[in-house]
Amino acid sequence: MILSGPEPQRGILRQKLVEILNNRMPPAVFLEGRPGEQVEISKSENITSYNHLPADEMRDMIAGSTIIIARSGYTSVMELISLNCSALLIPTPGQPEQEYLAEYLSSKGWFSVVPQNRLNVGTILTPGKALWTPEIIDESNVLLEKALDELLNK
Repeated sequence: MILSGPEPQRGILRQKLVEILNNRMPPAVFLEGRPGEQVEISKSENITSYNHLPADEMRDMIAGSTIIIARSGYTSVMELISLNCSALLIPTPGQPEQEYLAEYLSSKGWFSVVPQNRLNVGTILTPGKALWTPEIIDESNVLLEKALDELLNK
């Protein structure tokens, strides 16, 4: 789970996923995107949470995952595409651009989507399957690099 977005929705999503994933196999990993001076790791049941990972470790963790769950923000989606990974997208409630993007990408067959209010203990978390071409991946990498450069130069 790549956990991102504003509070309180971030915490609400985390709690719902903990309820769903506790005592389920395979073990789950939460990547929380809360950078600090050092990596903090916590474990509960079969869930391991990282406050932050260096970029290369995060990339390897995501690329090696069987099922990826993430918000449907533009940057998250571009990062996943650049890694040739699909995911189950959960749009942040109240952010219509995320809801639109998730539905659009799902209609293309590139990602699965489930609204946050439909998550419960009985929810089956299905993996998405990447169906895009190498050209889309190349273009996405270029756009991601450009967006990151713009962010870093602000």
